[in-house]
Amino acid sequence: MDFHFSKIDIAKMFKKIPWLIARNAFGAILLFIFVDIIMGAFIFYKYAIILDNKSFKATGQSFIFKKDYYEKVLNQREQNKKYLESFLQSSQQESPQE
Repeated sequence: MDFHFSKIDIAKMFKKIPWLIARNAFGAILLFIFVDIIMGAFIFYKYAIILDNKSFKATGQSFIFKKDYYEKVLNQREQNKKYLESFLQSSQQESPQE
């Protein structure tokens, strides 16, 4: 048995796939639902069940709140707010008044 497929034969075969699915719509829908259930079960198994079975070890490091970093963030937010307010005021002054 010697099979030789040309590019034209393969193209014709791919053109027939939508027609095949349309003719057997009920079976195709059942197949797609079955594939969806299998994929959903695999993803659930991978991300829910396997992760529950793994034991996580604590690194021993605790969270330390650094107040100086917090103050820097607050200062940056305040600067951004002032910049935005000044920009809005200048844009309102430049726009034509009706």
